[in-house]
Amino acid sequence: MAFCSRAQAAARSAPGIDQKTLAGLIAYDRTTITGVVDRLAQKGYVERRASPRDRRARALRVTRDGLKALEDLEPA
Repeated sequence: MAFCSRAQAAARSAPGIDQKTLAGLIAYDRTTITGVVDRLAQKGYVERRASPRDRRARALRVTRDGLKALEDLEPA
């Protein structure tokens, strides 16, 4: 699975996950995950929203386009 799609798949399995937790889950450092999430957001595959638990954090949600892209990557 590609670099960005690992993050996208992890965000799909844990809706509302914050970037710091996502980085730890897939073993990326915080700087790397920021770039990955930036690219996913630019493509429209994830959305960032203010976390209801911590306004400083951003909760991630995979969009419909992101779900479609993941389906296209997964074997039939």
